[in-house]
Amino acid sequence: MYHGTKLVEPPVGTKKTYDLVFNKRYLKDLKNVPSIDRRRIQKKIRSLQGEPRPHGCKKLESNGRQELYRIRCGNYRVAHTVKDTKLLILILQIGHRREVYRQMNLV
Repeated sequence: MYHGTKLVEPPVGTKKTYDLVFNKRYLKDLKNVPSIDRRRIQKKIRSLQGEPRPHGCKKLESNGRQELYRIRCGNYRVAHTVKDTKLLILILQIGHRREVYRQMNLV
């Protein structure tokens, strides 16, 4: 179902860290984001490894079985799911705040 690769090694520390896996859709969407926003988004995503549901993270209503979350990064939103049993975060999609919810069929 998910095709992607792991991003970076988790930071060293005593706290449990999650692995990041990226959907092909996310990798495609990231190419269309301006570089200054892209760096901010990548930094925010790396921070998910220590806290997969940070302050400001919102659970989205979805019709599927998986719980979807979104984080805000300026004018962009990053949709992800969290698999706590496997310590895994699946980064699904990124998009401008005007369009991302329509693309995910949540509107």
